[in-house]
Amino acid sequence: MRIGRRLSERQKAWILLIGVVFFAAFLFIYNSKTMHFLPRCPFFWATGYYCPGCGTTRGLHRLLHGDFIGALHANILMIVTVPYILYSFISYLFLNILSKNLPPIIFKPIVVQLLAAFTIVFWLVRNIPVYPFTLLIP
Repeated sequence: MRIGRRLSERQKAWILLIGVVFFAAFLFIYNSKTMHFLPRCPFFWATGYYCPGCGTTRGLHRLLHGDFIGALHANILMIVTVPYILYSFISYLFLNILSKNLPPIIFKPIVVQLLAAFTIVFWLVRNIPVYPFTLLIP
């Protein structure tokens, strides 16, 4: 006997949408300068070096407040990836809630390779303790 039933893709999309709205509201309110209850980056905690994601929470907070320059300073890599993630999210919602397809974003392999290389270079360069690389520290 089966207990419960599986959620439909439409129900999953609504749950995801509600979760993202609550997460965005939390990020809008949460300020890491005055509130300190989120854990620190485990990579930074263990090594003392910044990972490619360090500064993303601060960057999203600033982005939600319209501070694009502050978000760039917090994590420039986040600014590069947010449009793709946002479009993918909206495309998923359109498909599963409205039953409409948005055109897919298809990257050529070279673009994916360049993004991976950029991420690795960004990771290394932001940890060089010399100006102008120190500008990349969140």
